[in-house]
Amino acid sequence: MTKQTRFENTWRFAVQRVRVLLLHPLFWGITVFGNIIVAVASFAFYAAEAGANPTVDEPFDAIWWAMSTVTTVGYGDIVPATFWGRIVAMITMIIGSAIFWSYTALFGSILLEKEIEKLEKEVRGLGVKARRH
Repeated sequence: MTKQTRFENTWRFAVQRVRVLLLHPLFWGITVFGNIIVAVASFAFYAAEAGANPTVDEPFDAIWWAMSTVTTVGYGDIVPATFWGRIVAMITMIIGSAIFWSYTALFGSILLEKEIEKLEKEVRGLGVKARRH
């Protein structure tokens, strides 16, 4: 097999797996849930921090903070200054991590889907053979 053929096969595999991912309802569920969390966290953070935190001047500051927190980047340019702002931050961090883990598990399962199916068939076959003996 040539390098070109291997590249084409790899490219086809990647495109096909991305297509499967984009058509998977769980992908869209996680994505919608994540965006709702960003919106709710932004609103709650702005409500808690506006006026009390000098780094939160406008609603977009809260959106920036929520995006960097939920994606676990956490730039640190906007830090909660109030008790309720910190509570919102802790909840957002936990949910952001859970969303990241969910995406990782979904991506992994989609990438390994065919191999898992093969293994399941082999295990079923072994079970049938074991029952016969």
